[in-house]
Amino acid sequence: MKIIKGIAKFIAFAIITLLLIGCVVLICTGSYQQLPILLGIVVLLSLPYIISKIKRSSKENKQLKELIDYIYDTLELPTFEADNIILDSDEVCHFNENAKLLKSETESHYVINESNSLFEDYRVEKRTNTYTQRYNGKLYVTNKRIIFISYDNQFILPLYDILKIDYNYSTTTISADYNARFRLDIERKKLFQAVANVLLYSDKKADVTL
Repeated sequence: MKIIKGIAKFIAFAIITLLLIGCVVLICTGSYQQLPILLGIVVLLSLPYIISKIKRSSKENKQLKELIDYIYDTLELPTFEADNIILDSDEVCHFNENAKLLKSETESHYVINESNSLFEDYRVEKRTNTYTQRYNGKLYVTNKRIIFISYDNQFILPLYDILKIDYNYSTTTISADYNARFRLDIERKKLFQAVANVLLYSDKKADVTL
């Protein structure tokens, strides 16, 4: 049954792709009369996929909310596979999700400008630009550490070093000892927040909100 569904999806996708190519050809040639028909067919063929995605997303959101509510009600944490990292014998992974580590980077360059001085024709100026570099990776939360792993960057932060975790609309900032700060964009951030809050609740040193 799954094979048949897979074949049907592939055929529908191929037809939609050909129809979209046809739409582009019509636009390029200025033949707009058949365009609404082709676009209508594309929409009709896409509707089952769009509806299934909406239903799946709604179901996942409901399951996630139920899991978060369960964590706060019972203070019991879920367990996840810790792929790509080695845990201690007494260590358990409670969160495993994609994340981005955000770092402010500085880039300097020199610009040659005409000078207004009588003693020089040109003046060299140093200009500095600051931008945010995003490192894609995996974020793990265990009963002992927060671990971020990516191809370009990584950090391992023991829970007892964490002083505060701030959450805003899009990012999460972890403040730790020795003026360490880590700014993250985390998928399923609310689940991370629930897990981190429960883990840090027993550590009165950390500033958390339950």
